[in-house]
Amino acid sequence: MIRHLSAGLLCAALALAPTVAAAQTDADGGAGAGPEEAASPAVTLTLPDRSRSDLARAVTATATAAEGTPLPGRGVLVQVRTGETWTTAATLVTGSDGTATGEIVVPRAPAEQRWRSVLAPAVDAPGEEPPGETVVSPTQSLALVPWATRVRREGRTSVVDGRRLRQTWTVTTRRGDIVPGAQVVVRSRMAGQVERVTRTTDERGQVVVRDRPRYDSRWVARVRPGTWFDGVATDVTAVDNLPAGPVVQLPADAPSPRVRVPVQPRALKAGPRPRVTRIPGAVWQEMTGVSWQPGCPVGRRDLRLVRVNYWDYTGYARRGEIVVNAAAAQNVAATFAHIYRAKLPIRSMYRVDRFGYSSRLDGGDDFASMAAGNTSGFNCRRVVNYTALSPHAYGFAIDINTWENTYRSRTGVVPNTYWQSRSHPLVAWRSTSHRMIRLLSSHGWSWPYGLGDTHHFSAPAGGYARSARVAQAGGHEHVRAHRDATGYGPGGIALD
Repeated sequence: MIRHLSAGLLCAALALAPTVAAAQTDADGGAGAGPEEAASPAVTLTLPDRSRSDLARAVTATATAAEGTPLPGRGVLVQVRTGETWTTAATLVTGSDGTATGEIVVPRAPAEQRWRSVLAPAVDAPGEEPPGETVVSPTQSLALVPWATRVRREGRTSVVDGRRLRQTWTVTTRRGDIVPGAQVVVRSRMAGQVERVTRTTDERGQVVVRDRPRYDSRWVARVRPGTWFDGVATDVTAVDNLPAGPVVQLPADAPSPRVRVPVQPRALKAGPRPRVTRIPGAVWQEMTGVSWQPGCPVGRRDLRLVRVNYWDYTGYARRGEIVVNAAAAQNVAATFAHIYRAKLPIRSMYRVDRFGYSSRLDGGDDFASMAAGNTSGFNCRRVVNYTALSPHAYGFAIDINTWENTYRSRTGVVPNTYWQSRSHPLVAWRSTSHRMIRLLSSHGWSWPYGLGDTHHFSAPAGGYARSARVAQAGGHEHVRAHRDATGYGPGGIALD
């Protein structure tokens, strides 16, 4: 009489299953068909042909003797093929009708699963070795039905320019199960450029992407399908890039510059990062015949190119450049670095040769530069509305925010009349109490012509003496020329 197996005996009996089964199954894992096996007991397995993973599904194993009668009290293993081995998913014992019913939890891999049942030999008494042969059922296939998935994004939808943006995408099934090990492709588009990064979800079903977007950006995360889950893509998320500096608010009726220039490149790194160099060959080629020509009081070796970051009127940091005398270059670099740290905006900062040659000035077109609101330095030209050389011809003067800070001559106000009597706390000054004038004054720069030439600043005292070529001209000639052209003397005092 066959008894129910104790737990220990059942394990011992079934331990032989993989070895014996390997000898009894063909290449597909099915039972052999030799003559002696025809009279052996049989076992069959019934299970669903399709299922989603992680679900408990009913299975039935039926054990019969050679003559077809039920085999009660027999241990049955329900196994699934994983790689090169068989893994037990459930242990059953047949009832009086030779059947055993139980549940398996469908694993997540592989996508096309192979299942079988293994019938253990009968044992007559505790402690006996299990006699006979282990019987294996034909394999059954179970196809995984992938779970529908969803992706949830966490992260800000705006970020200050230059600061870090942290975004997290969490992948779950529709019923809320975490999906680890999923490949997620995160695509971003900014400034016309598309970038992709691929991450694998961790044990929490998450991927994290850190970035410092410099422009408005759009983000999409796409989950690649796995063995047990579908692929899915998020909706597009727009992330606004916010300015890190002050945004200049001008009066609603204020005119816009008549000359438009492209915005300069964004600053690649934080801080002013001033850099002083000799005039590169390509730059000198662009200057020659425009802002410099033979006969100018200073030459290439007397000049320096200063590159520095500045805050534009929209609150973004950009990279500008200005040419000045070599004797003033380090001071100019320090001054504009201070302007950056003080977050005093500058409209644009191009070399004046960008605006072409002016026969009226016999140098770079300062009228166009002013009409663009441009900040510039060296320009070998005459004083506006006068024949004498401008202080800019020596590289010891700078003009800042020329659209809002006008130049008043005897023939009129340029580049506009709107701003002549108006000030602005950030970009337009009409007295020495303004932050910009006080800042430049702290570096030794003077505002010599006041309301007559509000955008003009002169290098620290002694600057002319540091250059022999400049000294021979004499600084007083510039004052006289400016007085004759504008009607204003030093300090903005009106002259008769």
